[in-house]
Amino acid sequence: MAPQLDAVKHSLIKILLKEGFKTKLTASVALCSVRAVQRIRLKQFEMPIQRAKRAGRRSCITPAMDKALCDLILEQPYLYRSEMADFLYRKFRKRISERPLGRFLRSIGCTRTMIHRIAQQRNADLRDYYLHKMSQYKSYQLAFVDEPGCDGRDGYRRWGW
Repeated sequence: MAPQLDAVKHSLIKILLKEGFKTKLTASVALCSVRAVQRIRLKQFEMPIQRAKRAGRRSCITPAMDKALCDLILEQPYLYRSEMADFLYRKFRKRISERPLGRFLRSIGCTRTMIHRIAQQRNADLRDYYLHKMSQYKSYQLAFVDEPGCDGRDGYRRWGW
């Protein structure tokens, strides 16, 4: 694939085409291929095409909800979608299910792994304090338990909306 033309050559070709020079002469002056000049000529005289509107349903999250959710995520990035839905209901009196919240979070680039990475790297002082406190124990005194099925929401009930 040929390299792209730099901005200077691009503008030179446009000026020469506006002045009425032929394609071959323009290509020889600009030191590029005839095909590149033809492509620029076509783009120059094309009518701008309006992009199609986004397909699908309109979002049920209004711009006011959008701003409130962004502010909430900045303050508390560790919230679950169900807790975000409860927040929206308390603030706006509108029930939003978790699926539109997931689409909203994806649209602003907020993923669960990004939130965890930020949380793990956030406070160096707390990490140092933890290492200081743990240094008083020997390795045979520690026991590690892995419980991936627990999420801390034992008493939380999901509403069927």
